[in-house]
Amino acid sequence: NNMESEDQIFFEQNGYNQQSVIRHFIIEFAQKYPYINVLGVPQQTIKEFLYQPHVVKAGTEKKMDLLQDYLVSQGLCEVTP
Repeated sequence: NNMESEDQIFFEQNGYNQQSVIRHFIIEFAQKYPYINVLGVPQQTIKEFLYQPHVVKAGTEKKMDLLQDYLVSQGLCEVTP
């Protein structure tokens, strides 16, 4: 079975320290979308979202767009008008 695990794919795309990578991603996201309270979203929720197959393969900008859509559509974050 040569199917790569999600962990392996994530590892290869995002480097060694996942927690650090996710924190960095969240900080970048907060800067790009200041009206979304991403820091109020559990890190585990964001991590699980980033592990989804259609998200893992996306570039950073696209990941941010997808996360923004997801958080807003699911009502998982506070949005400042």
